[in-house]
Amino acid sequence: MGAIESATNSDRNLVRKRLIRDFRLDYLIAVAFMYIKILFLFFYVIGLNWQLGTVFSNLGALLTLTAWTLLLRRKARFIALLVVDVIISLVAFADTLYYQYFQDLISIPVLLEFFQLKEIGGSVFALIKPIDLLFVADFLLCIPLVLYFSWRKTKRPAEEQPKSPRKLLTAITVTILGLLPIGFQIRVIQQTTPALLTSVYSHTAVANQLGIIGYHANDIGRYLEDYVLHKKTISEARKGQITAWFNQHDSDANKPNSLFGTASGDNVIVIQMESTQGWVIGKKINGQEITPNLNKLAQKSMYFPNYYRQTSGGRTADAEFLSLNSLYPIDEGVAYFRYVDNQFNSLPTMLDKKGYSTAAMVAFSPIFWNREAMYKAEGFQTFDSYANYNIDEAFGLGLTDQSFFRQSVPKIEQFHKPFYSFLITLSSHGPYTIPDKYQTMNIGALKGSYIGDYIESVHYMDSAIGSLIDNLKQKGLWDHSMVVLYGDHDNGIPGSTNKQYDQVMGLKPSDSLGWYEQMKTPLIIHLPHDAHTGVFNQSRGELDLTPTILHLLGISTKGLPLMGQDVTNSNSDLVVFRDNSFTDGKYFFITNDGTFQNGICYDMATKKPVDKNIVKAEYARAQQRLNVSDDVLDGNLIPYLLKSIQH
Repeated sequence: MGAIESATNSDRNLVRKRLIRDFRLDYLIAVAFMYIKILFLFFYVIGLNWQLGTVFSNLGALLTLTAWTLLLRRKARFIALLVVDVIISLVAFADTLYYQYFQDLISIPVLLEFFQLKEIGGSVFALIKPIDLLFVADFLLCIPLVLYFSWRKTKRPAEEQPKSPRKLLTAITVTILGLLPIGFQIRVIQQTTPALLTSVYSHTAVANQLGIIGYHANDIGRYLEDYVLHKKTISEARKGQITAWFNQHDSDANKPNSLFGTASGDNVIVIQMESTQGWVIGKKINGQEITPNLNKLAQKSMYFPNYYRQTSGGRTADAEFLSLNSLYPIDEGVAYFRYVDNQFNSLPTMLDKKGYSTAAMVAFSPIFWNREAMYKAEGFQTFDSYANYNIDEAFGLGLTDQSFFRQSVPKIEQFHKPFYSFLITLSSHGPYTIPDKYQTMNIGALKGSYIGDYIESVHYMDSAIGSLIDNLKQKGLWDHSMVVLYGDHDNGIPGSTNKQYDQVMGLKPSDSLGWYEQMKTPLIIHLPHDAHTGVFNQSRGELDLTPTILHLLGISTKGLPLMGQDVTNSNSDLVVFRDNSFTDGKYFFITNDGTFQNGICYDMATKKPVDKNIVKAEYARAQQRLNVSDDVLDGNLIPYLLKSIQH
């Protein structure tokens, strides 16, 4: 009897050892290193909240992703784990670079436009830190260990070799262990924020619940659902609702006022200033103005200090799209790529119908942001890119702003009048490193810092604008042109993690709403003979630029599918951002996941949180606006709306 019990215990011990052995040591080592990288990305790079559920969902996703490798033989398992590790490393590294530049996680639509990276590689890769090499460090440590445990010879008798049924049982067990925390987190999402997995207001909010791997799996699934399996169509009933929205918006927002037609018949020169934020206007460093020429111009112009950038992942391209089309940027990817085949009623198209010659000018690659194709769709008659300029002076992305403006004025002189010219600067593009001979500010301790380099580059751009103004005056164009200048987007420097930046902006730790200043870009509209100068404090956004230019030119916007409004019209101050955040000038509602229940409402006067139900109606209006804009693009509805909106 004792011998039988001893044999039984021996069998049990053997089974236990086999089960433990089947959780291969090489597998555990590889998973451990991959998990460290994921946690590093999750908590250090992105800075998401440390929550137990998130920790386990990251691990669960990794186990689910790799469990199948336990079915393979040792060498095959090593190769499979190596491939998975390489993929995770590449994705994590891409997430890191994209987050450091755009403060967001990369997605499928962005990856489809990845070739753009080569054009701004200097800006993106300048953000790489030595600690980011952790994403490849495991290849130096992990691979030798995996090789050792995968190829080492064993002397186990044949009957002790793992059998296929046990391998399958082990793989299934690991898969179940991985799916449990993921299932739990999905249940939490369904109970708290059910729209989170189908919306795209916040990639980081999804990652905060499902982990990095879970986020990317959800992103892939949603892309296939939306753009491959069930591409969105717009019903006739929905078209009617959209038409009704534009009819109401047209009635509420675009009523003529005393400034209507002020610049009738004048030329229009619009300058989109790269990475120029509103706080630089009037700011001094060691007694020296950052933007002396813009400061002087603002005093002789219509100046809008509460003009907000409304860009999303497309940044510069989004700013152009907003400003030229008065439609919101899309929630994923860039409209300049996804909707280039749509028909638009853009500002150059409308001005062309009024007898204007129209031209876009940027001394850069014509295919960058798909500009060559999109500018045709938007109605520009001509487009001068870097091939049309002599690259005689360059740094950063290419031709300097001084040379760009100097060469552009003779081109502008030749345009049939009246003309509309759209110029885009480059010199203040990140990483903001310009040669010493162009650095003319005394910035003291900021010298060589990221924020210091930014200030120098903006100061250089400002000097180029000063030269442009002088040149336009000499050519007799200044007194016959409406000149509009605005910043395209933020500078990409997160103030909350950059103490020098906070100091430059004059922010204090107690300034809970100080970050919203970084969302402002300057808008300066100079009319001939310094007409109608003044400061307009209404809250406005880039969406409003086209209606404003048309209004000042005396061109009616009635019956046009424009979602913005004239910035001189004070009927509504609602400015909506792509993530469902918004401001009405009095309150600022911010949401990290697009939902109302998880948002915070601030009183902009006190900078203190208040009851968000105060702006619940505005939240619904914000959502409605974004949905209308998305449906207009998805359904290519501009031709339909031009016929259906009341004229």
